[in-house]
Amino acid sequence: VRMLRLLCENDSGALQQSDPELLSTWQAPDRVFAVSGAGGAMGSGCNGLYAWSRAELLMHGTRPWVLRRISDAGMWQLEAILKAREGADLFPHYTNRSSALSPPSSGWEPRVDWGAEAPGPRVLQLAAGSNALHVAAALALEEICWLIAMALPALQYVRDGEGRQPLDLMPLQGHANMASSLSRQLRWQRLRLLLRARLCQTLRISADPLAARLCGLQEELWRRILNFV
Repeated sequence: VRMLRLLCENDSGALQQSDPELLSTWQAPDRVFAVSGAGGAMGSGCNGLYAWSRAELLMHGTRPWVLRRISDAGMWQLEAILKAREGADLFPHYTNRSSALSPPSSGWEPRVDWGAEAPGPRVLQLAAGSNALHVAAALALEEICWLIAMALPALQYVRDGEGRQPLDLMPLQGHANMASSLSRQLRWQRLRLLLRARLCQTLRISADPLAARLCGLQEELWRRILNFV
């Protein structure tokens, strides 16, 4: 639950203090939907993870927002829960004219009468086996993605139940440029680690553990190539 809260709230400081072992083994709950990209200060509050609460209703993991299917009207609404003297009520900020049984991925229209702004959100159902980096990528949390990828590089290559690596989810949520930029930065970081390991090896001084492993993997790959030839 704590990890879910940290990811939903985009809390990079608290995430850095998290147990790396917990971060490496954590997986998103089943049948969870990631909502991201809603516009405006009010709309951005609805971004996060939603799980089924009951039939036709999904609740935000940490904030008072719901995804609700209105079957009679053949539509979905993304609504804020606001408290009043008479009790809590639901106020729609985005609507989607879809009669699907699950929240539609796109086509959400802002309710300007409630202060919602374009663009509408993107909604993505996370596959089984999604790790913390999958979740951060689906929510387009660039800084969180960077922190997790630096702390646990192996998570970049883990595939979810549909065969997708974490950065594959960003374009599905309308963030192809972010995915491309982050991928370039991570490649450059790996190159820097390898060069540093090479230098440490040449000077016979201790290297960063990850850099040393990268150097060892490169040596092993080179030996296999020579044996193959």
